[in-house]
Amino acid sequence: MPDSTWTWLYTRGRESIRVVADATQVVVYGPGTNEHAQPCSDEDDALFQQKLIEQRLILGGWTLDRLITDRRSGRERREDDARPPTERRRGHKEHEDL
Repeated sequence: MPDSTWTWLYTRGRESIRVVADATQVVVYGPGTNEHAQPCSDEDDALFQQKLIEQRLILGGWTLDRLITDRRSGRERREDDARPPTERRRGHKEHEDL
């Protein structure tokens, strides 16, 4: 079963709030250095909690700027992390020299 992580970015003027949810919790980062974690029983509960947070943010004048989803499995994440970070750049530089 894939691990799912969702990230919502809300903005209001120059301020931003990032809400990150997975099957175990919803974490609200911002504005500024504020941080709050809400434990969740499962993925459905996490998405329900996020919707409640979103309603409060919208009523407070915040706007959804971006939604990012990551539905890769844990193994795929580890494989991506194991790849040397220069691999992509090396191919890019070779292309630039052509």
